Amino acid sequence: MLGTHGTGGIGKTTLAKALYYSVFYHFEGAYFLFDVREVSKKYQGVARLQQTLLSEILEEKKMKFGSVDEGKSMIKHRLSTKKVLLVLDDVDEFEQLEQLAGGCEWFGCESKIIITTRNKQLLIARNVEKAYEMTELDHFYSNSFLGMPLA
Repeated sequence: MLGTHGTGGIGKTTLAKALYYSVFYHFEGAYFLFDVREVSKKYQGVARLQQTLLSEILEEKKMKFGSVDEGKSMIKHRLSTKKVLLVLDDVDEFEQLEQLAGGCEWFGCESKIIITTRNKQLLIARNVEKAYEMTELDHFYSNSFLGMPLA
């Protein structure tokens, strides 16, 4: 697991997108879960995030389950043997991390989980192996990173 933290609007998502799009094809399944903070606030938000995550990574039709706990169990069961790239963007609560990517054992060997957050304490509490404080990207990198437009 890799985390990046810093104030809003400094380029954490932009950098995560650039990294994601440069390596996603090396994985059996990959998904960029945008705006975890906002989507989680909506009715059954975390369960919907779990369903989307599974559907997209497994390339299956919309998955349905009755609860967040059932979603956690399904993620662990269905993804534990797959090499996955997962980006959790704008996480703001420890529970969101636990419900979407509870531990490295939820995913197969060589999987990578990237977390963007404004809250450094989330990364510390989750024992994220590598956590980086983000400073603002300069204009060149925020408009084009590695030659790719990121708008």
